[in-house]
Amino acid sequence: MQDTIAAVVLAGGMARRMGGRDKALVPYRGMPLIEHVLNRLRPQVGNIVISANGDAGRFQHLGLPVAADDHPGEGPLAGILAAAAFCRGAWPHCTHMVSVPVDAPFLPENLVARLATAQAPGGQAAAMTAASKERAHWTVTLWPLAGMAAVDWAFNDQGLRRLEGAAGLLKGQLVMFEDEQAFANINFLPEREEGLDDLS
Repeated sequence: MQDTIAAVVLAGGMARRMGGRDKALVPYRGMPLIEHVLNRLRPQVGNIVISANGDAGRFQHLGLPVAADDHPGEGPLAGILAAAAFCRGAWPHCTHMVSVPVDAPFLPENLVARLATAQAPGGQAAAMTAASKERAHWTVTLWPLAGMAAVDWAFNDQGLRRLEGAAGLLKGQLVMFEDEQAFANINFLPEREEGLDDLS
């Protein structure tokens, strides 16, 4: 477990391709999607925060803090910045935060270790983004908390919204993973045939 690394589960979006349901709570193979993601993360990090707007009470049973952002509807970077601010205040010993989407239940069990190991010697403040043969997975990034003030400034003063741009601002690097399936998203109703529980 990486005690100096926190994690944020990005659960702010509604599942439009699942009929507008709260994606975090959509059942998959017997339990909500968010619980699959948490089961992957808990052995890898010291602390976890959920990024979501609306009624935080819907996550009360998980026993985790919920950070709402000030810019709902502005994309995942807004949620990441809100979570980073929360982490700096709640867990001052944390130096980094890894972001993951709530609809990726197959995340690698060595995700955090691989991203942390890729950091340059001396703790260079760079963002490390998971990538596979197909593409970069920008929502799965290890963010240095010390560098998030620059991202926050670019978000508020320069209109930065793209995760790729935020990672680039922090001298982002790609960390290759062999298993493309590990980053698969559950976001289409037809995936019921692959185990998605009844959504009715």
